[in-house]
Amino acid sequence: MGNDLFFVFQMIQCHIYNSAVDWWAFGIVLCKMATGRSPFYEGRKAEKCINFILNCQPSYSEQLSTELQDLLEKLLKKKPYKRLGFKGDIRKHQFFKSINWIEAESQKLKPPFQPEPQPNPDVSIPASALEVLNIDTASTYSYSLQDFTYLSPSWKT
Repeated sequence: MGNDLFFVFQMIQCHIYNSAVDWWAFGIVLCKMATGRSPFYEGRKAEKCINFILNCQPSYSEQLSTELQDLLEKLLKKKPYKRLGFKGDIRKHQFFKSINWIEAESQKLKPPFQPEPQPNPDVSIPASALEVLNIDTASTYSYSLQDFTYLSPSWKT
């Protein structure tokens, strides 16, 4: 929740939305992928989240490599015009030194990891998620799209 507030806060303050916001979001996602948590406080109190994002430095796990910590610090700069990606070429950062960008951008690289497809994956929404979203579970599964008539012209029958 907290990091979504940062984007809203930037828009409220009439900051121009540009790629610097996307690089910030990339830093947040990268940190969450690497550590399982945000580099900022994420709680239910919006004011506290905004305060942490605007006034506190991000915190990282000590288990992260120095290259990844450096990358996150450069992506999560408070001043948008100083963020890596908006300022400088992110491809030249040490964290990405093993990537052949020419092959990657021409889609010639094989992925380092290929997940195994799961037979009959459970795609149902857990009841706990519906409660958080304040969705009535009794009506969720009985909802139908009666009288729905739109068909995209690009769909061929």
